[in-house]
Amino acid sequence: MDELTRYIKLDLKLTSEQIASDMDKDVGKITTSSPEAYKYYIEGAKYNNLGEYRLGLQFLERAISIDPEFAMAYRIMAACYADLGYYSKWEESIQKALGLLNRISERERLLIQGNYYTWSWSGKRLDKAISLDPLSGGNIMLKGDIFCCKGEMIKAEREYQKLLESEEQPDHLSYALKLSSLYLLQGRFMKSKDLVK
Repeated sequence: MDELTRYIKLDLKLTSEQIASDMDKDVGKITTSSPEAYKYYIEGAKYNNLGEYRLGLQFLERAISIDPEFAMAYRIMAACYADLGYYSKWEESIQKALGLLNRISERERLLIQGNYYTWSWSGKRLDKAISLDPLSGGNIMLKGDIFCCKGEMIKAEREYQKLLESEEQPDHLSYALKLSSLYLLQGRFMKSKDLVK
């Protein structure tokens, strides 16, 4: 991939100033040099996005057993633990990811730091709220909001959808607006329009 990137840059006929300002780094240095670890990471991320957190963790554990300095694997692992409500495990995993910031791209650094700051406030707040009233619509909405902040739109959509489908929740309009806003963020304009007709 790195070799292909170099060929493409040469073909683009970039100026020396453009090349000097390029933030590109070798993929093997900023993610993992192990194709096997990367394969497990992709599987773990896939299952995390599908809400199958325990299965995702199994693949992520394999990835970091092969490459213990795979920062993004720790990030997704932290997300799995947070989604399962294991905040001490989340803290441990996200701290490992934060300790490896020198091995990642700028975008990945921002993702890891964003996850850390979002969950260190919101995740603990959610944990406390759920322990007081686990079935409260506000908690489900907060969980959807947290997923949205993390950029995990599929999970956010699921949480907002739960609210709309619940007959016990009185505030369907505000829940519909949440889901409609999510669709707008994703560029799904017709779905957004149909929801608030």
